[in-house]
Amino acid sequence: MKVFLIGCGALGGAIARGVTKMPGASLVVFDLDHAKAVKIARETLAPVVKTVEEGFAGADLVVEAASQQALRELAPKVLGRGLPLVALSVGALGDARFLEEITRLARDKKTKLLNPSGAIGGLDAVRAAAEAGRTEVTLVRAKAPEGFGLHGLTEAKILYE
Repeated sequence: MKVFLIGCGALGGAIARGVTKMPGASLVVFDLDHAKAVKIARETLAPVVKTVEEGFAGADLVVEAASQQALRELAPKVLGRGLPLVALSVGALGDARFLEEITRLARDKKTKLLNPSGAIGGLDAVRAAAEAGRTEVTLVRAKAPEGFGLHGLTEAKILYE
């Protein structure tokens, strides 16, 4: 399986390292900040592409780990090619029109739009706690409302538990 990773920040780096440990998986990386892509490529020995179109070639799965804006721009291109997309910048999906548009596109192209839930960034903390012998952990993640596409909130709100 060829995985095309878009976004080579902290989360993208963790994903890249995970993909390289998967039997039968290969990785290609892209970031608008080319230096970030090169850093991840050196660590994982993955090729770097200069354009997203170049990365789509031969990809079996696209993983977006860049930003909400990147997801808004990339999702129609990825799904329009019939490629499955793992969308990590889920705040962009707070826009009901955008979500409806890309869900319909995925359905029409018979592909998948995958939205992992949970505080992915907290997995390292959970793993560290397990290695320290803890058997129970409570992970709480707070994020600015704008990160979920919500504006004008004046108090904390639980979105999922």
